[in-house]
Amino acid sequence: MTAANYPNIEPTQMSLVSVDDTRIQRTLSGRETRTKVGTQFYRITYEYEALTESEKRQISGHYANARGRFQDFLLTLPTFIQDGSGVTTATITCGTAAAGVYSVPYTKSNGDNQLVFKAGDLIRFSNDYKLYEVTADSTSVGVNGTVTIYPALRTSVTSSNTVVYQNVDGLFRYSDDLEYELQNDSFSRLSVVFEEVIT
Repeated sequence: MTAANYPNIEPTQMSLVSVDDTRIQRTLSGRETRTKVGTQFYRITYEYEALTESEKRQISGHYANARGRFQDFLLTLPTFIQDGSGVTTATITCGTAAAGVYSVPYTKSNGDNQLVFKAGDLIRFSNDYKLYEVTADSTSVGVNGTVTIYPALRTSVTSSNTVVYQNVDGLFRYSDDLEYELQNDSFSRLSVVFEEVIT
């Protein structure tokens, strides 16, 4: 069950952690073996330094609406972490790519030979709310290009899907209980931790 979208209140700052569970074992001789033991997901912390009473109530009400950590919801990333390439008007249509690959071909609706994605951009695809990080700059040749991503694609994409690179939203849940600090100037401080939900 999904709760209402998280309120559109820009945090003062945020931290983003890519959680990638890997078991590392070292032998007596010093050799290591590494095994992936879980699916990569993101943990995000929003820091609010001076929330108004109205903003605090919106977030507190949303926490109650989500039944605490029970329900997931859509969270739109803040504007200061959005796409760094500067491409703002193009619709970017996916080519065909199977689940499990680390690169996806694309076609832009306009603008030849442009930097489309920069390493570190967070994107998703229109058929899934999983977030992916771009691992290398991608410049189109004409209107076509390929974007390399991490983790591997979880759901196949086709030309009926698009790349979401502006106002990127993902499926998250609260990771911790909600605790805020009230100040005598009627502003509140709040730290909110979210974990990406993999479906």
